[in-house]
Amino acid sequence: MSTSGRRRIAKESKGWGDVSGNTFICYEENEGCVYIIYNNPVKYVKQIYFKLKMYENYPFAKPGIAYGMDLENWKEMRKFYGLYNEGMVDRFKRVTGLECMCCVSIICGDNWNVHIKMKDIADELRKFMIIKERMYERLISRIISNKEKKILVELPDDVWNYIREYI
Repeated sequence: MSTSGRRRIAKESKGWGDVSGNTFICYEENEGCVYIIYNNPVKYVKQIYFKLKMYENYPFAKPGIAYGMDLENWKEMRKFYGLYNEGMVDRFKRVTGLECMCCVSIICGDNWNVHIKMKDIADELRKFMIIKERMYERLISRIISNKEKKILVELPDDVWNYIREYI
């Protein structure tokens, strides 16, 4: 990362202490990476990590981003944004009114600009996790309603009651 990029990260990091209670942002200078860590961001995720790699031309170009449930197994960000079937696309449209997660993201190459800060990225990632949680809840709701229409394989009623109580 360039000297100006390091200065910018150093300046930004002074404001990272006031990020919401379960979100942590830290800079690992040896790697040239910023880590955004969320504890319990949504109901079904205990912890998720985002690794933002700052390249030589940062902040004039977006950072490279990967995510993982631990610090060993990183996945490409496009998998986080992925809407893999028509059902997912439909649920995403119903929740947001939008066609694609990546297309509206500030970390998409076409939407990136020099004024975007790490806290902005952290806020956006949190919003996308909440959207994914709502999509998941819609899927579970649909499964339950299909059960009531006898479309799914029969599960014992006590299992369905447990699922209903949980939701």
